[in-house]
Amino acid sequence: MRVCPKCGKQFTGEERFCSRDGTALVSASAAAGQLGDPLINSLLRGRYRIKRRLGEGGMGSVYLAVQETIDRRVAVKVLRDEFTKQVGTVRRFLREALACSKLDHPNIVSVFDFGRDDQGHYFLVMELVEGASLIDVIGKAGRLSVPRSVLILDQVLSAAAAAHEGGIVHRDLKPENVICTSGRGNSEHVKVLDFGLAKIVGEDRKSGRLTQEGFVVGTPEFMSPEQAWGRQVDNRSDLYSIGVIAYE
Repeated sequence: MRVCPKCGKQFTGEERFCSRDGTALVSASAAAGQLGDPLINSLLRGRYRIKRRLGEGGMGSVYLAVQETIDRRVAVKVLRDEFTKQVGTVRRFLREALACSKLDHPNIVSVFDFGRDDQGHYFLVMELVEGASLIDVIGKAGRLSVPRSVLILDQVLSAAAAAHEGGIVHRDLKPENVICTSGRGNSEHVKVLDFGLAKIVGEDRKSGRLTQEGFVVGTPEFMSPEQAWGRQVDNRSDLYSIGVIAYE
């Protein structure tokens, strides 16, 4: 049995997406696993009521939460406990907030708040984007038409251009980090997220650099050759990744 993590509807067939809201289904065991999560129903920083887990990544989990003071639904990324004592990982996690807070663009997910709560949880509060990741869109629709592909890629390129103008290289552009939503007039609107591996251009010349030659971060299938070799990267590395996204 599979369950929609958004609305809770259960499915017993071969469905991969919820017929009610289009959300990718998860196994019943994965849905039940949230019951033992101590963060569920907790109040983070006295402001954000954690409702349920939306997904997990290499560095942490993302939750649906409500900012109770203004009744706003948000997405909260919380760093895994095992990483909170790793100074470099914490700094890299907080750098995502710094990188995104410098960007104001309709195709980039906004960051509202970040920091560390009284229980030692490092967190990042972002706008909640309700839609499907590009990897799920491709999985459901198959090969996309040229006009639709161009519409999506144009917005991804626009987001990358804004980041590059702000001196930021994403370094982990891939279909999973591109969210497709409904825009005005039923058009498809794209949001780029997860700047967790973002590189602020010029930071390596400062003390306390967070990356070094020979150290590889990112997703192998979408890395530029220089990134895979652990060499210094610039804006062109993101363009290479977008080329791979276009191929997908």
